[in-house]
Amino acid sequence: MNGLAEALRSFAVTRWVSRKSRPAFERWQAAALRRWLDRDLPLAPFYGKAPHHLGELPVTDKALLMANFERFNIGGVSARDAWAAASADGRLGDLTVGASTGTSGNRGLFVISEVEKYRWLGTILAKAVPDLLWRGMRVAVILPQNTGLYDSARKSRRIDLRFFDLTLGPEHWRAALQDFAPTVIIAPPKVLRYFAAAGFRLSPERVFSAAETLDPVDRPVIEAFFRLPLDQIYMATEG
Repeated sequence: MNGLAEALRSFAVTRWVSRKSRPAFERWQAAALRRWLDRDLPLAPFYGKAPHHLGELPVTDKALLMANFERFNIGGVSARDAWAAASADGRLGDLTVGASTGTSGNRGLFVISEVEKYRWLGTILAKAVPDLLWRGMRVAVILPQNTGLYDSARKSRRIDLRFFDLTLGPEHWRAALQDFAPTVIIAPPKVLRYFAAAGFRLSPERVFSAAETLDPVDRPVIEAFFRLPLDQIYMATEG
């Protein structure tokens, strides 16, 4: 499997779709949903067969998903095995396993294939930094836990991605972060605000708040420090 080719394909499709008119997009969306209902959904044991319409699916919540985790993922991975893998190297055979940071207060799990991992990479790049990709990027990801999702980005010659472990505390890696001089920063809002208060020497071209809910009082402080608009990235493991 050529991962970077899959990422580029996903990048191109996402950019192409974003340029469609509303009626054209809705036609494309309806066709994509139909394929998903017919082809992909039946592979998950919880659902069994393809419904005629999306509205026919049962309403679920995180508690139900976690209690029946092995029936919701195609690989049949149990929540117990997934938590163990997520706490180790994030690998379970050919699958990547990870956990959410728990913005809602309850952490969730995800299990994805190599193809899905690169597809995610292409999509997120197309939505977040399409203008920076061709010039190359230095991306600093500052989170309490690393995830295999970002490993795909490290294999691109245009992206230099480094993870900074939030559990160690900012002063542990402040010098390394400043020397890295990231062009893109992804971090929780409280960390971005700390950078402002502590006067970190950083001049990124794009800043993203992630993992935690952004308090409206923090936005102007962060934007004034970086002299940039603050964007947000959130990923739901249930998706």
